[in-house]
Amino acid sequence: MLDLHAEFSYHVGEKFLTTVLLDQYSYSMDFSQKAWHHPNTEVKLNMKYNLKDKLLVNFALYGRGGYYVRQQETLGYSEQSVKGFIDANLGLEYRYSKILSLFFNANNLGFSRYYYWSQFPDGEV
Repeated sequence: MLDLHAEFSYHVGEKFLTTVLLDQYSYSMDFSQKAWHHPNTEVKLNMKYNLKDKLLVNFALYGRGGYYVRQQETLGYSEQSVKGFIDANLGLEYRYSKILSLFFNANNLGFSRYYYWSQFPDGEV
């Protein structure tokens, strides 16, 4: 497996931080046809904003490229293509004092239906 990783961060004082991460994978298989359940591309975007140490906002966007899964059938196995997905998340935190805060996290804002390990067989690789 070859993983090319790139990361870019932009930080403005204590107020704003954004990070972009990109992973590009390449697989060389000896015994399998494909790298099952592993995508070729993953992308992440994280943004954090701090408003006077009272309100903190976190936003995350995660994207994963398409991949292949091996599906068991009566006479052996077949391969199936699984589409990539994008997952967006939002977090808010209000700091009332140094010892009391309230937070709210909303995950999968696009209501995407996906499985990280699609049809992964139990006890088998």
